[in-house]
Amino acid sequence: KRRFERMIGMFASDIADMAISNTPIGDDDTEKSVLQYLARQKSTGLDPMPGFAQGSWQVSFSTQIFQKAIYDAQTASDNASMQSKNYQLGDLLYIGNKGPYIGLLEKNFSDKTMGMGILKPTIAAIEAVYKTDLVRYYQQ
Repeated sequence: KRRFERMIGMFASDIADMAISNTPIGDDDTEKSVLQYLARQKSTGLDPMPGFAQGSWQVSFSTQIFQKAIYDAQTASDNASMQSKNYQLGDLLYIGNKGPYIGLLEKNFSDKTMGMGILKPTIAAIEAVYKTDLVRYYQQ
């Protein structure tokens, strides 16, 4: 039982890392452009900085409700790794991002997504890990 729980926790942590790495890092000019776009849509009350979207990824096994997080990518990865250790058999796995413009990045608002968004390359990486690395996770 512990091996399965650890295996799924490690898998979840790696999925979060894949989502983080597939989320583009903006620059100040891009961030201001996104904020201006959002201001036309609705007020967010946020002042995102470069890396905000990467640092907002989170892992949860208990709820789909995520905190409005503002972390750097490394802190988000560390938090996902720590949270993933809480997995127990039967828990559902949620990985999400409450960044106010994550949907825009998924829709290729940034040229840095190269027309693929965030989910498509992340899911491709997840499938590759699923096919090749689950045995390694289980054996660790």
